[in-house]
Amino acid sequence: MTRLGDRFRFVTDGPASAVRQAQEVANGKDVVVMGGGETCQEFLTTGLADVIRLHVAPVVLGSGTRLFPAGASPRIDLQLTEAVNTPAAQHLTYRVVK
Repeated sequence: MTRLGDRFRFVTDGPASAVRQAQEVANGKDVVVMGGGETCQEFLTTGLADVIRLHVAPVVLGSGTRLFPAGASPRIDLQLTEAVNTPAAQHLTYRVVK
């Protein structure tokens, strides 16, 4: 068993089901979804995300999944609520404007 035990659950049947299952287990506490570009896009475009945290490192990889692909989703407005600068990255927190 890992140090974190059963604190993580992997759900593969869509974002709405994942949020519902997480909320049931969380008993009123906040639910956190972690993932890459595709996961973020799914939760943002379905309206299931209230907050998005981006950790931007000063490295250009040259390829990968875009977080905000052009023309792939409706407009999503974000409001910056926190910005923390460290030597390794910018840590940005946005509220999703509904």
